[in-house]
Order: sequence, then structure tokens, then C-alpha cells
Amino acid sequence: VEVYKTLPRPRLGSRCWVRTHTRRYIKATFNDVVDFRDCTALSAGRLLCMSIAYSEEGVTEWLQPMFAALVKFYSGRADASGDLQVTRTFDCVCKLLGSFLDPLSYWEQLRDALTDASVTLQLAQRVASIRVLTLCLEGSVEALLSVSPPDPTLGLGHLQDVIPDLICALHSTDLLLAPSDESRRALWSLLFAFLEPLQEHLSFTQISKLLFVTLALSSKASPELAVTSVDTNLRDLQVEEEELSDPDLLRRALASLGAHASVQDRKVPEFSLDSLDDDVPVLPSLEASSDPRVVHQGLFGKAFAEVLAHLDDSFPVFRSVLYVSPLSVLTSSDHAPAVLAKLECFSTTGSRAVRTACQSLGVHLSLRCARFL
Repeated sequence: VEVYKTLPRPRLGSRCWVRTHTRRYIKATFNDVVDFRDCTALSAGRLLCMSIAYSEEGVTEWLQPMFAALVKFYSGRADASGDLQVTRTFDCVCKLLGSFLDPLSYWEQLRDALTDASVTLQLAQRVASIRVLTLCLEGSVEALLSVSPPDPTLGLGHLQDVIPDLICALHSTDLLLAPSDESRRALWSLLFAFLEPLQEHLSFTQISKLLFVTLALSSKASPELAVTSVDTNLRDLQVEEEELSDPDLLRRALASLGAHASVQDRKVPEFSLDSLDDDVPVLPSLEASSDPRVVHQGLFGKAFAEVLAHLDDSFPVFRSVLYVSPLSVLTSSDHAPAVLAKLECFSTTGSRAVRTACQSLGVHLSLRCARFL
């Protein structure tokens, strides 16, 4: 028996036969997807896998009820049961959909999970929709990267009409304001589904938006401090540690954004005695050993203004921005006034917990500056 490392495409006759008879059982299969019995859900998932592999783009006819069943699966008891075999089977179903369908087809069906139009959906349904979207996107990316021989003119392929809208939706979604653990994991997965494999095809405007998304996902919520008086605030004020959510994912995302952001670091002149006679003093450049954030200086230097402009009233994101940004960017003449204005705004108009955390953040920033005096 010949064993294929990669299964070949089914023959034309079998594909036509399955596509003709799929409509006889496909709707009944959707009911078994959300069955509480794992064996029934597993059988339904396997049948869907084979049906999609043979029908290919023909499953577009049942796309809406199929996504409804998949969202119910990932948000219901079927996924909560913890059966890895069942979960992997339906992950394969979603990736097959992404491989065979036009990305615009499934994006139109699932985009409401990221937009304001999703107010009718519960959080679990939104997270499940994002999870399905992520898997479909991974399937589309795998299909794009499987083109052989590689075509440098292909670019984003059919994803060209989806990726820009997806980045804008990620940048403006309300899920970034106070993400739960589930939504944070789902958004991280969605980000990495296209960031690393397609980073060379992204524009710098898109990189700037993804930088904001990355910082928002890595920010922790402000602690609700129980304080009784201003004196207690000042007495118990401590320098806040650089607490970030998922720091490993943050470093991974920053590495991808910085590597292909198409930015060139400005060369800082070396410090010399001759510069003492100049009107504007030139400070020696910081080494990466003294400030590890220097490696991302080029990225933050050009994207910082846009990131700061979209902070609005989100103090956790602002705190994350100050933690991750290089000191030379924060203290530059272009950005220092805006940073100080934001600090003043949060320290005067925020809640008591936010004002206290803002004071602690100011102390933290002052100590960072004092290290290099």
C-alpha cells in the first residue's frame, strides 16, 4: 500500500460525487457538532473534515450554518469537555475552511466578533468566533505559503482584501479596553496567525496599529486600591514593578514588528569633547546592556506618536507603553510633552486607584531617568 507523506488531492470524479450528495446529510451533521457526547461530536467532526476536503469551495453554500455550529462548539460544553481529539478535529475543520474558501467569505461572517456590531453576542460567543477566525486564517496562510515554487509577486494573495480590514478591526475593538483572560488569549492567537508569516508584506501604518494592539494586550488592569486618606496614599506609595501580562508573547511580537517594520534607526553622534562647544548638547547613546528597550528604539521612535494618540482614557495601556518604550523615546523633545500631559491627565481626573498608580508610575519613570544622569 502506497503511503503519502502529504495526501494528494482527491480525484475529480470522487470530488464531484461527494459534492453532489453532501447536501443530503450536511445539515444533520451540524446538529451533531454540539452534541454533549464526545463520540458523536468526534464522528461529526471527522465527517465534516472529509466533506470539506472533497467539496472544497462547494461548502460555501452552507457557510453560515457551519460557522454557527462551530461557534456553538467552541463556546459550549463540547469544547469545555477537554477532549483533545475532538478539539483537534474541529481545529482541522476550521483550517480546511480557511484553505479552500475565499478569505473574504469567512471574514464577512466572523468580523462582528471584533466590531461594535457584536453587542448582541455574549463574550463567550465573541471569543469563540475569534478562535474560529484565527484557525481559518491559519489555513489561508498555510495555503498561501504552500505555493511552489515561491512567487515573490504574489504578496498577500487573496488575503490582500482581508488583512487591512482585520488590522483596523483589531486596532479599534472594544475587547482591548479590559480584556478577559479568554479574550486576551484569543486575540494573541489571532495576532500571531498572520503577523509572523506575513510580516514582510505589512506597511508601517499597519505595523504601528499592531504595536498598539500588542501593548494593549500586554497591559494589566489597574489595581483597585483600598485607601482611606491622602496621607495613607503617600505613606504606602511604592515604586511599581514592571508588571506586564504575557511578557514572553510581548517580546515575541515586538521582535516581529521591529524586524520588518521598514524603519531605520537614527544614528546618534558619538559623544566627544568637541560637542561641549555646540549650542545643543549631544548625549551619549545608550547601550542595550544598560537599557534592553534600545533594541526597539527605531520602531517606537516612529510609531510612538500614533500609539499615544489612540490611548484615550486607558491607563493600563498607557502604563504598558511607558514600561516598554525606550527612555530616549519617552524623553525626546517630540514626545516628552505628550507623555507629561498624559501623566497629568490621569493623575488629576482618574479614580483614586488610578491617581495612586499614576503617582507610582511617575516615580518609576523618574528612577529610570536617574540611572542615566
